[in-house]
Amino acid sequence: MFKKFAAILLTALILSCALFVPAFAAEGKYVFMDVNTGKDGRDGLTAETARRSLGSLDGSGCMAALGEEGGTMVISGKARPGNTYTFPTMTGPLTITSVWDGVDYRERQPETNPTSGVLKCADAATLTIGTNTTLTDTILFQEGLQCAFKVPSGLTLTITDTVDIMTKPGNDYYWKIIVDEGGTLVCTHDAMTKLTIENAGSVVDFDTKEVVTELPELVPPETTELTVMTRPTTEPKETTAPKVTTSAEKPSTTVTEAPAASTAPAAEAPAESSNTGLVIGIVVAAVAVAAFVAVILVKKKKK
Repeated sequence: MFKKFAAILLTALILSCALFVPAFAAEGKYVFMDVNTGKDGRDGLTAETARRSLGSLDGSGCMAALGEEGGTMVISGKARPGNTYTFPTMTGPLTITSVWDGVDYRERQPETNPTSGVLKCADAATLTIGTNTTLTDTILFQEGLQCAFKVPSGLTLTITDTVDIMTKPGNDYYWKIIVDEGGTLVCTHDAMTKLTIENAGSVVDFDTKEVVTELPELVPPETTELTVMTRPTTEPKETTAPKVTTSAEKPSTTVTEAPAASTAPAAEAPAESSNTGLVIGIVVAAVAVAAFVAVILVKKKKK
């Protein structure tokens, strides 16, 4: 009887752990970030109450919500630091992700500007990590001028195999990773062929866990994406060209008709003046003849 009771109790304990461990993990040290809909000072515990900026440890942004112990920053919308930024020094690691508590916030479309679950920066901005940092289950998107992550000495930046490394169509580069002497970058071979890596430290293959002595050649973004960008610029030209031609032709027709109408009366006016002169000449001649006849008749009567 005791053994049966003990087995039931053990089963109940196992089920309780299975149910409560995920819930406890979801209640850990974390904060949601969304630069569009977020607002600093909120609790940051849900996508609806996300914070907007990274900020400092003593501010009201995401880093203040995590504190010196570090934790997880969940990008539910877009994370876009507007300037070069240095993460605060932390005693624990920092994880940046877009998947949390079973919800995947990544939306990769449109390719020119992914909707959510994306980390990007203002033009040419550099993000310097302040503790061991891991990017996982998120989109690392290159928008304008090339952005960079900087890995100081003694720290490690890990980019897992679940990170989508994307760039805006038309760019011939992705993000840059600057590894200082004594720093370490851990990423996949595929990431090495996309990221511009300036290495003075160590690069470790994420899959093999081996130090890479020679980086592979960079593979530029597919050129097929460039044609996608040119379509919006060529199509309007084709539709507007006929309109321009048609509108240009109509005024020219009107202009040529106006002189024709004005010259017609001008041509008729000389004709009228020449007929009048002819009539006057005939009348004068008739008067002269009549006068001549009258003079002759008068002379005959006198005789």
